[in-house]
Amino acid sequence: MAVPRRPHTLSPARQADAEILAWAADTIGFLGRTAWPVVLIRVQIAKQTILPGLLLAADRITALTLAAHEYPVPWLEPGTEALLGIVLQIGGGISVLLGLGARLGGLAVLRSA
Repeated sequence: MAVPRRPHTLSPARQADAEILAWAADTIGFLGRTAWPVVLIRVQIAKQTILPGLLLAADRITALTLAAHEYPVPWLEPGTEALLGIVLQIGGGISVLLGLGARLGGLAVLRSA
């Protein structure tokens, strides 16, 4: 004769733990189906590139000093070099942020780093 089984019940503490783990699994599944992690990574990378470009654009004297003495390019005038660096930093950061021409944006970020 078979012994009838009682339905398995969890204690309230274990049930709360199971609900938390189920919520975490659902959240990870949702994030895996969306692009949010990629967007957050893009924002962090773009922030590190756009902010210095904006700071250099706001202080042209510093940009010219850096172009002339810290990072000289022999075949460019310091003014052109400073402008090119600012455009590459801001444009490359925006390109990475939007995901437009990711390879081109990556090259701009690499050039300005």
